[in-house]
Amino acid sequence: MITNTLRGVEFWTHLGVPSIAKKRKPIDVPFLSYSNYKPCMEANAFMHHLAVQKNLKATTIRTYADKLVHLIRFIDSQPMLSRFSQLTDSSFTLFIQNLTLEVKPNGEPKRSSTEVAKIGEICVKFLHFVQTFQDLTHFIGHDETSAIFVIEKRRSIFIEGRKDKKEVTTFTHPSFPRKGAIKSRHPVSQEDALKIWKYINSQKKDVSYIKDTKLKRLAKREKYDKRKRDKAIYVSMEMLGARVEELHTLRYSDYIDARRTGTLRVKTSKKRNEEDNVRYLPVDHTFLEQIISYIDVRNRVMKKFMVKHDYLFISLNNGQPFSAKSWTKYIKQWADELAITGRVSPTCGDMLDLQIG
Repeated sequence: MITNTLRGVEFWTHLGVPSIAKKRKPIDVPFLSYSNYKPCMEANAFMHHLAVQKNLKATTIRTYADKLVHLIRFIDSQPMLSRFSQLTDSSFTLFIQNLTLEVKPNGEPKRSSTEVAKIGEICVKFLHFVQTFQDLTHFIGHDETSAIFVIEKRRSIFIEGRKDKKEVTTFTHPSFPRKGAIKSRHPVSQEDALKIWKYINSQKKDVSYIKDTKLKRLAKREKYDKRKRDKAIYVSMEMLGARVEELHTLRYSDYIDARRTGTLRVKTSKKRNEEDNVRYLPVDHTFLEQIISYIDVRNRVMKKFMVKHDYLFISLNNGQPFSAKSWTKYIKQWADELAITGRVSPTCGDMLDLQIG
C-alpha cells in the first residue's frame, strides 16, 4: 500500500456573482495507490471531494486517508475482489472482522473496538461516495435490497464555534463493534510542566571546544536567542490554551495591539466562517513581559536574514515563520529529553498554575 502526499495542490472555484474562476488556498492532499503502485481512482476522487466540496482541512483529509487505506488493502488482498463495487454485506463484514482480530507481535489487539468502528464509519462514507461516483444502484443503503446494508441514525451534536446544535445523519453497520469509553486527554501534571519550564530556562550549550573567541561568542548568542524564543513559546501555550495551528498563526501586530488593549487576537481553526474565525483572549503582564523580551531576538534575526512578515514566532535559522510542525516537534522533544511519559500538548491546562519568573 502506497500513501503519498501531494504538497500545495491548488484548486479552482468559480462560485459567486459574477462567476469568476479563482484559485483556492493551496492544500496538501493524500494520494492513494494499490500495492502495485496503480493509483486508486475512487479514493483519490474522494480526497478531491473532501478538499473541494466538503472544504475540509488537510489534517482532517489525512485522517480520512489513514483509515481508508485499510479498505484499499483489503480489496488488494482478496483474490475474488478487484474493485469496491464488488463488495457485499458479507465481504464488508469480513473486512471489519479482520480489523478486529488483527493482533500485535505480543498478542495484544492491534486496534481498540472504538478505532475499528471509526475506520468502518469512514469506509461507509467512502462507499456512499463510490455509489454516486460510479452511478451504482442498490450498492449501499438502508434498504434490504442494497448489497451492503447500513443503519441510518440522526442526532444532534455541538460543534465548537457554533452556538446552536447541528443535525447530522450517520450510518453504521451491524458488524461494527461497540465503541468503548472515550479516553479523556488529561492535562500535563503540574510537576511535569514545571520540569519543562526549568529545562527551557537552563538550556546551555557547550562551547568549550570552540577556540575562536568570535565563534564562541556567536554560539552563546544563538543559545541565548533560543532560550528567549522557547520561553515565549511556552508562555503562549500556557496562557492562551490554543491549538498548534492557532499558536502558529499569532501575529506581531496583534501582540502590539494586546499591549494596549489587554486582549490578544487569535485565529480560531475550528470555525468555517471566514468573517467569524477569530477570538480575543485576555493576556496579563506576565505574558506581555515574556514576549517583549523575545521581540528583540525576533527583530534582530529577521534583520539579519532580511525577511519581512507579520508572524510573531520565527525560526532562528532563517527568520521565516515558525511552522506548526516545528512547534509540535519542540513539544515532543521537551517530553523526550525529560522522559515524560504522559501526554504533553499546547492546551495543558495545569500549566496555568505555575509561577513564571
